[in-house]
Amino acid sequence: MNQTTSPERIGFGPRLGAFLIDSFVMAFLATLLVSLFMPEHMGVFTHGQYLEILTGAGGTPSPEAMESVWKVSQFMAHISMLYMLIEGFAGATPGKMLLGLKIGRPDGSRGDQTLFLTRYMVKNSPSLLNLLATTTGIGLIGSISGIAGMLILMGGFMMLLPERQALHDRFAHTAVFRRRDLR
Repeated sequence: MNQTTSPERIGFGPRLGAFLIDSFVMAFLATLLVSLFMPEHMGVFTHGQYLEILTGAGGTPSPEAMESVWKVSQFMAHISMLYMLIEGFAGATPGKMLLGLKIGRPDGSRGDQTLFLTRYMVKNSPSLLNLLATTTGIGLIGSISGIAGMLILMGGFMMLLPERQALHDRFAHTAVFRRRDLR
C-alpha cells in the first residue's frame, strides 16, 4: 500500500519574514504613490509630523495636517488592500514568493482561486470591515472591525502550535507550505 505523507507546514518564522518583506514593499509603494499622486500631503512626512500626529506627541495638530494624515492613511490602506489581493489571486504575496512559500490545502494539495480568495477575505476581514465602516459611516461595523482585528492578530500566534495554522488558516481551511512541496 502506497501511503503519501503531507508536506511540512511552514510556521511562524518564515511567515514573519514574508510579512516583513511585504511590509517594506508596501511602505515603499505607498510612499512612492503618495509622492506621485498626492504631493501636497508629503509635507506631513518630510516634516516628521505623521508619527507625532498619530501618537499625539506633537501637541494639537493643525486641521490641514490632520486632513493630510487622514487622506494619506486612507490611501495607504487602499494600497495595502490591493497589494494583499495578490495573495488572493496567486496564493502568495510577493514576500511569500521570494521565500518560496505558497498557500495550499491543509493536506498539502494545491489550492485554487476560490481557496485563495476565501483566505484573503478571512485574513483581511478587519480591513475590509473597516473600509465598509468608513464608506457607510456605520460605527458598529468599525467596532466589529476592531474585534476582528484583535482575533486575527492574536490568532496569528496559533502558527506556533504543532498544526502551524493561524486562525485565518483554520477558518479558510488552508496552510502555508514550501511551493515545491505542494502536490
